[in-house]
Amino acid sequence: MESSRGSSGFDSPYPRIFCTYQVSAEHSHRQYMASDTVFIEKLGLSVNIGRDRWGASKAQPLFISVYLHLTPNGYLTRAGESDDVRDSIHYGHLTKAVTRLVEERKEFNGIGPLVDAVAQAAFNMAGSSLGEVRIVVELPKMVLLAQGGMIVETTIGQGMGKRTKVYVKDMGFNVIVGVNEPERETKQRVVVNLEVVERENTESKVDYSEVVKRLAKDIEHMEYLTLEKMVWEITRAACLLLGEQVVETVTVRVQKLSALSFAQSSGVEMTRRVSDFR
Repeated sequence: MESSRGSSGFDSPYPRIFCTYQVSAEHSHRQYMASDTVFIEKLGLSVNIGRDRWGASKAQPLFISVYLHLTPNGYLTRAGESDDVRDSIHYGHLTKAVTRLVEERKEFNGIGPLVDAVAQAAFNMAGSSLGEVRIVVELPKMVLLAQGGMIVETTIGQGMGKRTKVYVKDMGFNVIVGVNEPERETKQRVVVNLEVVERENTESKVDYSEVVKRLAKDIEHMEYLTLEKMVWEITRAACLLLGEQVVETVTVRVQKLSALSFAQSSGVEMTRRVSDFR
């Protein structure tokens, strides 16, 4: 079942639900590998996970996607042959379990506890057939300056570690950047994207809204000759703000939207560890 796009062009508010059965073909010297995933995408919910973009602790909209990576490889072969949902993991039951969990608890002490609770529900449902679960939480109202919102992607394996990536999307700033005379006189619109890979098994309590506010103060009061300098300064500041106890790597991408006549944007991207700035 998949949500449809209405005549207005906007996505339906109902979650997109898929069941995939993927078998990669063997090419040349590549090793053949079967993989099976059952997932739900963009389940829309409202839940209190702490402060929103205005600093208020109240329910905010979010979207949860859950990907069940099944084991052993070829797990869904039986369901594919029998055409019987009882031989698979029922994605409808998964949707109900996640929705019920959020509606009953109503409040979580941050994104991490929400993710842990959803992961536990997934493992309870799938049991030993679940090798790992990947949970993506999209938060459109979490960070004030991020037009694309914030995304937290966490993968938890059966008896394995917890790996988390955080994306802060499409932060817009007006800055002086460039070497030409008109560029030194007029601020240009730039878009900044931030990606943070947290250390494995870190129970991060980072307030990314506050991190973005502090970065924004520095960005808006600086002038740059090159995007390379701007990216380097933002990456350095983000690494030092977050600290190496939390962060594995930080990636910053900066795009100029009006630098080239026949290109949508031009930009520079940089990835660093905190130790690179010690």
